[in-house]
Amino acid sequence: FDILTLDDDVRNDLLRLPDEKMADVAVFCNNYPNIEVAFDVQDAADITASDPVQIAVTLEREVDDDDEDEIDESEMGKVAASLFPKEKREGWWIVVGDTKTNSLLSLKRVNL
Repeated sequence: FDILTLDDDVRNDLLRLPDEKMADVAVFCNNYPNIEVAFDVQDAADITASDPVQIAVTLEREVDDDDEDEIDESEMGKVAASLFPKEKREGWWIVVGDTKTNSLLSLKRVNL
């Protein structure tokens, strides 16, 4: 759920943070991206058991229509990490696995 949409009294009772920490929570929540993930298995009709498979994965950042004109692309992807000693950029992991066998098939770190 979106903690910033709660009534102030409910949110304050739930978190019980001083104002400066609550401001940090607000900054983090406002900067947390909404990423849409889509994938396509290449030549899916021609795959048989134990064949290698190519998967095209698309990650797309959802941007509010109100903010589209104001976006500074150099600021996009910055992480709200006030205790980190230098600027931190976000990174994403694409994880492909088989839930039936509980096995990891592929792992890749990507940037948007």
